[in-house]
Formats: sequence, C-alpha cells, structure tokens
Amino acid sequence: MPGRLEGKVAIVTGAGGGIGRAVALRFAEEGARVVVAEIDAAAGAAVAAEIGDAALAVPCDVADAAQVDAMVRACHERFGPVDVLVNNAALVLPAVRHFLEVDEALWDRVLDVNLKGAFLCGRRVVDDMVERGAGVIINMSSGGATRAHRAMPTYDAAKGGIEGLTRAMALDLAPYGVRVVAIVPGLIRLDSDEDGSPRLAAVAATVPLGRPGTGADVAATAAFLASDDAAYITASTVSVDGGLLYQQRSPQIESYPHEQFKDATGKVVVETFQITGKGHGTEVAASKPINPANAAGPKCGKPGSYIVEAGICSTYHAAKFFGLDGKAAPADTTSTSDGGPPNAGPSGTTTANGGE
Repeated sequence: MPGRLEGKVAIVTGAGGGIGRAVALRFAEEGARVVVAEIDAAAGAAVAAEIGDAALAVPCDVADAAQVDAMVRACHERFGPVDVLVNNAALVLPAVRHFLEVDEALWDRVLDVNLKGAFLCGRRVVDDMVERGAGVIINMSSGGATRAHRAMPTYDAAKGGIEGLTRAMALDLAPYGVRVVAIVPGLIRLDSDEDGSPRLAAVAATVPLGRPGTGADVAATAAFLASDDAAYITASTVSVDGGLLYQQRSPQIESYPHEQFKDATGKVVVETFQITGKGHGTEVAASKPINPANAAGPKCGKPGSYIVEAGICSTYHAAKFFGLDGKAAPADTTSTSDGGPPNAGPSGTTTANGGE
C-alpha cells in the first residue's frame, strides 16, 4: 500500500539527529523523497545514507539566505519542487543563558537560527507551493512559546515568534491552498539517554502518560499533518507531550530550578550559565561569574566551571543533565524540542526541541 506521502518532496531542516532525523526517516517510509538539510555535513550525510536513494543531504545554515537558496536549488535539481517543509533546525544549548548574561551577539544568533531561519526557508519554498495550489509547512515550536523556561529567554522569545509566524503564514497562504501548522514537542528522549537513567525516571514521574516522548512520536504527528489526512488543518499548534503542558507546572520539569540561583545563605546569586555545547571532560567555556565573590571559591573540578557555596556548577551540571557528560558537541547545537529540558544534538540538528 502506498504511503501517505507517496510522490511528495520534503525538506527537513536540522535533520542530522533527534526529532529531525526521526521526521526524515518517517517521511521516507511514507513514500516521500527527502532533503536532509543539516549544518553538520557528516550528520546529515549519515541520515541520508540510512534512507538511501530517496534522500539528499545538503549542508545548510538556515540563518544564511544564500545557503538556504542553494539548498532549495539542490532539491529542485534532484527531486523537483517542494511539497512539504519542516522547519526543525534550532539552537538550544547555546541559548541556555540567564537573562543577566545574554548579550546582543547571543540574542542575534539565536533569533537568526530559531526564527529567521524558519522565515527564510518558508519564503524560499512557498512560491513552488503557491504555483501548484498546494503545500504544507510545519514549524517546530516549544512549550517555551507560551510558558517560560528559566535561563532561556532568547530561545523562548524565538519560539513565541515561531507560533506567531505560523498563524500569520497560515492566514496569508490559505487562499493559495498552502497549510501552515506548528508542533510542540514535550519532554523528548535524548539520543544519549540510557534506559533506567535518573533523567528518564524524573521525566516519567512528571509526564501524565508516564514516559518521555520519542522522536518517532513527533515524526508520526508530522507525517499526519503533512498528509492529505490533515487537509482541513491549518494555523493550528499541535502538542505532542503526553499531557505535560496541560497540568500545573512541576519543579521536576525546571531545567534550572530557582534554588540553583541561591548561595548557602539563601541569597540569589547568578553564576555563569554559558554553555557552548561542549560538556564535562572536553572544553567548557565559562564566562566570568557576575558575583566576584565566587570567582575565588571552590571549583567542581570540571574545566571552566565555578561553583557557589551551595555547590552549584551550572555549566557542568547543565551539560550533564542534557546528556553531554564526557561527550563533545559543536557550539551551534540545535534542537527542536521545544519544550522542556531541551535536547542536545549535533550542530544544526533539532534533537528534541524537545521539551516542555
């Protein structure tokens, strides 16, 4: 039996790992020919190799209009005009920075990739869709679009923009037969998670359905939304989160609990929350602590990390929480999770975008 996307041509950005990879694989299973657009060329090539002849890997930084144009031209040359676009690429770990440490350069980079990238890709492919009177654009959003993650102001601002852009595009493009929708992934299992890990146990205790989500959960929803089965759905935001976002907020789903900002006396202290995407055991770049009193304090023994009296080492422990303990990842780690604790993944990929 033909798949739901038989004969379709799809572009999935940030498809080198996590959710993006899962979406690319599912689309191929459903009969689509897939462009794996990924800033990490090796990761993109590996996913395309998994799929086979129905896939084309194209290195692409979605924040660069020239690279987006080249990626779409490569799609045209290999497969033809685009039927489905999944805007999944996003920076996650580099966006983990307390508001007091956010500078203009970080703000610009996160907004360029996480918001402008969706605009550039959408604007580049939509002429194909309008000309044929059909097409689907799926934007990966996050729980941070409507709620707040602690120490992720740039990420949440970009994802709020994604949902606004989704609605605006949907209204403008509906007369041309083009549908635009958004997906909000919940707490999605990371590629690095091991069965029985404390993180997975904490997630299971927080999610009403009692387990973390998987890339396949999100991919199945994307395949439905991209298909004619969803022909009457546009401008909508679909949560794939096991019920997480529809309950009272729980301390377990705080990426950075408020206690992490306090010293032994209970005073709120902002240490460094810069994460380059490189975890413990590799190079961890830590900015100068805002509180000079902590600069000479004890260290946790991990490169580039300070701790406050209460024993908090945000750079190291955040990297460990995200599954990077002892593993290196490029600085431009992207993820599309969008929701709760983000996923860490290769640069340009959307590993989970994943969280509440």
